[in-house]
Amino acid sequence: MLSAPSDPSTPRSASRPSARRRDLDDPGGSRGVRGRLTALAALGAAGLALTACGSIADVEAAPHAADPDCAPVMIALPDSIGEADQRETNAQATAAFGEPSQAVVRCGVEPPGPSSEHCVSADGVDWLAVEEDGATWRLISYGRKPAVEVLIDTEEISSSSVMLAMARPTKRIEADDRCSSVEQSIEDVEGSGGAAD
Repeated sequence: MLSAPSDPSTPRSASRPSARRRDLDDPGGSRGVRGRLTALAALGAAGLALTACGSIADVEAAPHAADPDCAPVMIALPDSIGEADQRETNAQATAAFGEPSQAVVRCGVEPPGPSSEHCVSADGVDWLAVEEDGATWRLISYGRKPAVEVLIDTEEISSSSVMLAMARPTKRIEADDRCSSVEQSIEDVEGSGGAAD
């Protein structure tokens, strides 16, 4: 952990007055230059370490991201979905999986009303599956308030894997409705983390 440089106005300990005097008497001396170079090298190394940690996904928070019911959902998210590891995001109640992102989760979206969209039940959670463009699909939990939304790149990750992995966290929000017509049902036959709570 980096600490802030000491404030020149802060008094130094009585046991080191000669060190301060030497730096003032010899501002270009080897001790002052060496100390500054060491500090710059440490800051440079810290900067490299921070950039090596990976990028933070830029995700827009959902309108109801501050809803307290989103907190248990976010805590229960899996560490990975398939081969895509969870990574840090810059917004409340969001998550991203993979780099570049293969799945982006937002809790706190407006719950959908009755819809003619394709409804899939995955391990007890109903999802509306909406094709956005080409390989991008939007899954929205149905019958739960707030709703959970997952944008997925179906060329990189399977929608059934995402729905099963997201079932357990999404069940943290109580269901108060179900799809009237489920067109497809997916059960957790592989133990993908979709087990009921």
